[in-house]
Amino acid sequence: MAGDLWATFSGADPRAVFVNKPGTFRVEQVPATEARWPIGFSGLEKPQRFPFGLMLINGTYWIAFCINAGALGKNGLLKSTSGRVDGPYELAFPENRGVDQRIDSSLFQDTDGSTYYVWQDGMIRKLNEAMNGFDGEAQKIVPTDGQRVGYEGATLVKVGSWYVLTAAEWNGGGNRSDGAYDMT
Repeated sequence: MAGDLWATFSGADPRAVFVNKPGTFRVEQVPATEARWPIGFSGLEKPQRFPFGLMLINGTYWIAFCINAGALGKNGLLKSTSGRVDGPYELAFPENRGVDQRIDSSLFQDTDGSTYYVWQDGMIRKLNEAMNGFDGEAQKIVPTDGQRVGYEGATLVKVGSWYVLTAAEWNGGGNRSDGAYDMT
């Protein structure tokens, strides 16, 4: 239909919706300011999630990002200078530097207002009040069995009294064509 957005997909995995052939499906465009990403816990509070990396914190939009910027670091944090989702944005850390050389950063704000930078495979560090530096050292979140949750793409959400850490991991098979890339 005119004006509709469509996505394409093709997969070799036997569990794929379209196996060894292309397919299309209609997608919905929603404003980035409206949370639309519940995480599967029905009956609980309205989800407060935005697209990966984008968050409204204390009246300002922030974007956590990952890009290879050499000495500036791979992970970084952008702050909307206007407070609006459409920016403009500037790097939040002094001297326009990134955070570190690891990957896949996101933000988490706890119910007490404390904000945390989350990245890689469950690394977490509390941001200072101005969100242009850190309070304390980095820590790593691990399950009680001591195993990792995943190795990249870590995000943290709070559901009721539970903190839920997710991260991505390649599982099964001897190479990336016969396994699955899963969020765990």
